[in-house]
Amino acid sequence: MARVARGQKGFTLIELLIVIIIVGILAAIAVPLYLGQRSKAKDARLKGDLHTIVVALENYALDNNDTFPAGGSGTALRTQIGGYFDKWPVNPYAGGDMQEGTTPGSYHYSQGTSSTTYALSGYLSAGIFTVQ
Repeated sequence: MARVARGQKGFTLIELLIVIIIVGILAAIAVPLYLGQRSKAKDARLKGDLHTIVVALENYALDNNDTFPAGGSGTALRTQIGGYFDKWPVNPYAGGDMQEGTTPGSYHYSQGTSSTTYALSGYLSAGIFTVQ
């Protein structure tokens, strides 16, 4: 067997165990904080996409005598206001275009009775976000 030369240093088993325990504690703190970030990012993306639609609706109304487009399906709304922004927002939950509905990542648009008001509701992972 080879003998260990004097002055050669190394870590003891206790020191290694202490380091492993500290790393484990830090991981136990960090992992739960990270788990909720994905749905928060999707919700933030949906709010941004709804803002894009709101800007397009308001631009449409400016060009059309302060009248918002009629309520209807997402496809009909896209046809009416499609020229007012470059790209139709993408559904962050399912991919593809945003469409009217009640599942997370979708939206619902309705025109007010006077045609000068509207409501746009986005369905987030934890509730509804409405712009009027």
